[in-house]
Amino acid sequence: MKEQTKIVITGKSNEYFKSCASYLKEKGFDIKLTEKDGGEVLDILKTEGADVIIIEPFLSGIDALGVLSYFQSDSSIRKPIVIIASSFSNDNLEEELLKSGADYYILKPFDFENLNNRIIKLLERKDSKNQITVRKSE
Repeated sequence: MKEQTKIVITGKSNEYFKSCASYLKEKGFDIKLTEKDGGEVLDILKTEGADVIIIEPFLSGIDALGVLSYFQSDSSIRKPIVIIASSFSNDNLEEELLKSGADYYILKPFDFENLNNRIIKLLERKDSKNQITVRKSE
């Protein structure tokens, strides 16, 4: 049996993110809702791991850029797919987040089905890259 894809979503007290989490759970994902706190996200990644995180750019404690820079400085944490969900458009911030390692930047409100499809595509892309890496190292 294939293990469920685990997604961590910041915004435990946000109705929009609760609805998003419910939708993705119905699609078969293992969902963990957290507070809007980058430190809490990193703690979860260290202890439980995750395949995907959906975070906002501005978080308590450690912001999204801090979370992304942590993956570069601590190789003990496997970098998940990182989706930044923002409520405003800012080209400079989007560019900086993507250059820092975010995999996708999406503006809220977004269609949950589109997000589901994007997650699947990002997982497939990551899986195909991992297969190529494994084949090269054999």
